[in-house]
Amino acid sequence: MKTSHASRELFRVQPVAAGCLVTLALMAGAAHAQQAQTEADKAAAEKAAADRQLETVTVTGIRRGIEAAISVKKNSDSIVEAVSAEDIGKLPDVSIAESIARLPGLSAQRVAGRAQVISVRGLSPDFATTLLNGREMVSTGDNRSVEFDQYPSELLSGVVVYKTPDAGLVGQGLSGTIDMQTVRPLNFSNRVVTLNARGQRNSLGSAANASATGNRLSASYIDQFADRTIGVSLGYVHQETPTQEEQVGLYEPWDQSARTGLAAGTYNSGGIKALRRTGKTERDALMGTIEFRPTKNWTSVVDGFWTKAKAEDTANQFEMSMTWNGGDDAPAGLNWSNPTTNANGTQTGGTLLNAYPLVRGMYNKRDDKIVATGWNNKLKFESGLSLTADVNYSRATRSEINLENNTQLSRVGAGRWTTSSWPSTRVTSRRSARA
Repeated sequence: MKTSHASRELFRVQPVAAGCLVTLALMAGAAHAQQAQTEADKAAAEKAAADRQLETVTVTGIRRGIEAAISVKKNSDSIVEAVSAEDIGKLPDVSIAESIARLPGLSAQRVAGRAQVISVRGLSPDFATTLLNGREMVSTGDNRSVEFDQYPSELLSGVVVYKTPDAGLVGQGLSGTIDMQTVRPLNFSNRVVTLNARGQRNSLGSAANASATGNRLSASYIDQFADRTIGVSLGYVHQETPTQEEQVGLYEPWDQSARTGLAAGTYNSGGIKALRRTGKTERDALMGTIEFRPTKNWTSVVDGFWTKAKAEDTANQFEMSMTWNGGDDAPAGLNWSNPTTNANGTQTGGTLLNAYPLVRGMYNKRDDKIVATGWNNKLKFESGLSLTADVNYSRATRSEINLENNTQLSRVGAGRWTTSSWPSTRVTSRRSARA
């Protein structure tokens, strides 16, 4: 009995020891739970950080074009203005002249409704020099100013206008230098294919077998090969624009010269005319570029540009002088009968006797063609020096025909002329320029 009691005393757990065991167990559980919670929070934080991390940011559309133009101005050592296409083939204008004309300090002069030549700082277009990819271009115009309506906006990636001299430019103008730039395929991260189709209609409608509708079609292709060491770009544009024009005019509308049959001091006109012009303008353009960049220090580019334009129109005009009927020896001079005037003393109507109206027909046709090509190489050395070599060729050809026929009613009796029509006049010119 005594031995059994001693055994029970040996394995008895004291209250203090039991409390310590419970405390240790609770602390171990709390530590394990805290460690598990910390690992979960860490995993959640890493996941959130991974979700917030962006690999690339791609800006497209008009904002990209604005940012590119601002970047060109900011990084240039000269005072420049810039236009950059939001994407290839997306300059919104018919020709690059329309885009340039919106820049500060530049304005366009229009011919037959088209923006054709550009004035920089208000000076004549002759004082500006135009480049294509840094090379001076020939012109189909009558002087050194380039006719920008020959360059479709779909084939150009941007334009930089230098308003101050720059030593890096081969050719420079007195008022400024306009450098048009085609695309460089290795500047694009992937393949690009662009197709555009647009239509237009002249509000005057069709006349004389000349349509009132036109179209504008373009296609561009850009791609990269051989691990992005070779890039290719191609572009084509076709455009047909209707020519429809109406004119009504007065000669010397506020004249107070003496007229037979009119009261002295009456405001009258020296003559009237009405004209209707019809025709169309066609333009085709092609651009191609091959870019080779085997290393980051050497880039070789071969590019070419071809454009052909044809403008043809016919104008028929009715014209009549109300001050002279063909000569002093006419049987009878001009004479107004039953004239009417308003309160201001301006003639508003009447019948004119012994008038001999003139009918004039005019035909104009012009063909222009521009060919330009070049090979450019840029080599950068580890010392910081760079070497640029460029070979280029350009040629412009212009052929023009102007015909005019005048027919006038004959006077009764002998006069200064006895035939009812004058012979037509034909002027043909052909211009060819090379650079």
